[in-house]
Formats: sequence, structure tokens, C-alpha cells
Amino acid sequence: MKNGMASETNKKYDSAVKKYTAWALKNGLASFGLIQRPSQDDMVMFISDLATKGLSPGYIAGTLSGIADYFVQSGYSNPTKLPDGVTSLPILARCMRGIRRVHTSEKRPRHPLTTDLLRLVLLDLQRANPTMSDIDATAYKSALSAGVYGLLRISELVADRTKACDPVRTTRGSDVHFYPTMESAEYYTYHIRTSKTDCFRRSTTIRVYATGTSDCPVAAMVKWWRCRSSDRSAPLYTFVDGTFMTRDRLTTVLRRTLEYLGHDGKNFASHSLRAGGAVSMAAAGYGAEFLSILGRWKSDAYLAYLATMPPAMHKSIHVAMARIDTSDITDERKQEYKNRFND
Repeated sequence: MKNGMASETNKKYDSAVKKYTAWALKNGLASFGLIQRPSQDDMVMFISDLATKGLSPGYIAGTLSGIADYFVQSGYSNPTKLPDGVTSLPILARCMRGIRRVHTSEKRPRHPLTTDLLRLVLLDLQRANPTMSDIDATAYKSALSAGVYGLLRISELVADRTKACDPVRTTRGSDVHFYPTMESAEYYTYHIRTSKTDCFRRSTTIRVYATGTSDCPVAAMVKWWRCRSSDRSAPLYTFVDGTFMTRDRLTTVLRRTLEYLGHDGKNFASHSLRAGGAVSMAAAGYGAEFLSILGRWKSDAYLAYLATMPPAMHKSIHVAMARIDTSDITDERKQEYKNRFND
């Protein structure tokens, strides 16, 4: 298996080097197949040439990676990075962003799976998927409710493949614990081993609390826990046949159920869980600071979810604004606010 993967990697590596060599010979940057380490201007001209031929940004980025590996293996510094070996060359990076922007097509909207819709999905999941076993349905219901209430990224929830998983990232059975006991669980802890914003793999543990509603994430997890394999080292969502729940499997079940309910399933995807949790929090009256903390956002990306706040909440904000009088904000506080929002 490893030899096969290495062979495939070598083919891509050789293809990138051959492509750059041919371009360098054509443009006088090489002689007799011997190429010199490219400058930033050389790299920019090279990828611009590839872009004019209609090649995808992903293909171009892969080619750059192959060229960088070639020169590093040959004893040179990475031609795509600054001397620190980490930071991308600024002009080259901007050029790549421009290529991606030109090739970006209009994205299909991804609607949030808010808690009101989640309840309907859980209720009709088996009717929409009649061939699904009770145990599999229990797994999907638990994953959906955990994803929404835990504001989980899909990589923090399921395995990457049906018969293999990332040994570092994938959540295991041992990563979930009930408190005070499983029989009378008030909440469970969910250990997130790593995520895209956790580049140093420090990991984090979140709490998911019982709600007492039909979509209660704790009740769903307890029910799944009693069905799943006793192997706590296996991925959390491991089916009876030994295969794992994946992004594609979860998305397929979610879309099929939503279509059964009369929605356009294509407007929903795995990211709808995390988005649904954020929008539901906003609809419940919780602001940006709560979204940032509970959703574990390191940037201001979570603010995009506030744009989808329901009209009722928007109206209540305006009504509250209108009720402020001169005694509510002191001159000192006005200056503080002015400084905070002054660019």
C-alpha cells in the first residue's frame, strides 16, 4: 500500500519537474535540461502560463509543490517560500489567490440545519431511509444532534473513509464521557483531538448538555452508546459491519431526509450542522462572543452566521436601540465606544 502511494507521489513529482523544465528551456532559463533555482518572478510567470492554458488552481498548486520538493531535495532552499522557509513569497501568493478567484464559480448556498429543522429530520429520518437499520439510524441521529449542538466541524465528527481513519484526528469512543453517569447524564464531554485551527494539536474538550427536547444531543448519544461496539479505540461512529460513518454518508442521509420533508436537499451539506448550531444560537438571542467561544472560531468567520438572523431577532434589536435614553450611556462610555469602532 505504502509503495503504491509512493509510486503515485513520484509520478506527480516527476510530472511537475518535467513541466517546469520544458517551460524553463522555452524561456531561456535552462540549458540542456539543467534548470536553475527559480526566482519569484520566474514562479509567477510559470504559474501565469499554466493558468492561461486553463489548468485548475489545484493542479497549479500541486505543480508548485512538486517543483519546491525537487529543489529542496537537491539541496536548495524552497523557491516558493521566504528565507524563513515557512512564509509564502508574497507576490507568488497573491498571484495564486488571483488565479483561484478567476476560476471560482458561484457556490451553491449551504443552508443551516437549525434546531427546529433538526427535530423534523430526526423524526422522519427512518421513514426517508426505509432500508436503514435501527442501529444505523441511531448513529446518524446522534451524529446530527452532536454536530448541531456541539458546533462541530465534520472532520471533528466522522472518519475520513469508510474503512480507514486518520489515526490522529478521528474521534474515538474513548473521547466521549457522560456526567454524572450515563444512566442520569446531564451532559457529556467530547474530546476534539485536533482541528484545522489547532495546528499544534493541543486538542480541546467541549461539553454538550441535555435539552429535554426530542432532539436532545445527550439522549441521542446515550442511545447510540448502548448500540455501538464496545471497542472504545474504534471511531465513535462505527457501524455493525465495521465500517465508519463519513462525510459523504452523513450528507447523503441528511439530504435524502430533507427531500422527504419537502426541502431541496442539495442546499444542505455536512457544514450545515455547524452553521445550524451558530444560527440557532443567534436566534436564541446569544451574540457574537458566545458564537466565538462555543464554536471555537479563531477568526471573525462566525460573523457570517449573524447575517442570517431571523427577522424577529433583528426587530428586537432595533426596538431595544430605540429605548436607549441619555441616562443609559455616559460621556465616558460614548468616548470608549467611539475609540473602539474608530478605524
